[in-house]
Amino acid sequence: MKNIMKKGLSISALLAASALLVTSCSDWTEYESLDVKTPSMDEGLYADYVANLKAYKAGAHKVVMATFENAVQGPTRQAERLTVLPDSLDFIALNNPDNLHADYRAEITEVRKKGTRVGYVIDYSTFESEWSAMLKEDASLTEEQALAYISERTQSMLALNDTYGYDGLIFSFNGRSMASMTEADLAQYTARQAAFFEAVSSWRTAHPDAFFAYKGRAQYLVEASKPLLAECDYIILETTSANNASDMTITASAAIGSGNTPSDRFVITTETTRYDDEDKIYGYFGSVDASGNSIRSIQGGAVWVGQPSDFTRAGMLILNAQYDYYDNTPVYFHLREAIDIMNPSPKN
Repeated sequence: MKNIMKKGLSISALLAASALLVTSCSDWTEYESLDVKTPSMDEGLYADYVANLKAYKAGAHKVVMATFENAVQGPTRQAERLTVLPDSLDFIALNNPDNLHADYRAEITEVRKKGTRVGYVIDYSTFESEWSAMLKEDASLTEEQALAYISERTQSMLALNDTYGYDGLIFSFNGRSMASMTEADLAQYTARQAAFFEAVSSWRTAHPDAFFAYKGRAQYLVEASKPLLAECDYIILETTSANNASDMTITASAAIGSGNTPSDRFVITTETTRYDDEDKIYGYFGSVDASGNSIRSIQGGAVWVGQPSDFTRAGMLILNAQYDYYDNTPVYFHLREAIDIMNPSPKN
């Protein structure tokens, strides 16, 4: 495994150090990004903080990734800035990786100084949906054309990494159960999956040092696709709809039980809550705690990551991190809390 996750340098200590470096002189928010130098900032202290932060990320720890809704027109407020996200994030995946605004390119340079890598997600389901819509418009389209379309769309998305100088990517394929497929359906499913995986595999061969992770349900992959999992830095389990922590364990067990799935690099998927979600649909487990309160999946997932098991619980991917900016004070409170749960200080 390329990333062995154990408790290393205390993230709590780093968060405490960051608090000493932050002032409230911005008109946009009460919390200012560390990349903005102010007259009150001690240069030596800041340099030590960045050095320790990079050492922490380079060492053994629970990894934290997040997807982020970058604005196509560029950031116009603090909630849209990459530099306001928690410094301790390991990987940021942009939801809109194409037509990247110049301001975001500059911000990527800044967060990289703190050891954060930036990339994006390639989701196979997007190509399937696009093809289905095209087929409704023109029923004469053939399966050969479908395979060509999937391959071309995959390659065009892969090319964005070099176009914008990203640090790598997450490729997503959820799939579905093959148990009840007809012979014809299975043949189509296998061929389309191959069109996607072959393009991704070729990209990986050409970019061996890039960040590279698979997201999805490994039990729904055909055997020919499985070898690529060994090339991944992480295998991100699709656990967004988990009702409780036990569901996350079941998902991990299903991936392992399917065979030929490395179990030493599992990352779970959670999502942020939304301030206008009165029904608590997004970012919550379907269960409640002993007091009857809804459980945030980020916090519940963070606890799960820290528990022992016979497979490696390597960390967490948090979807749509931008919503947590508004949810509490300081900004990104729940992301920071989850990071500290997974990477506690020695005193905890």
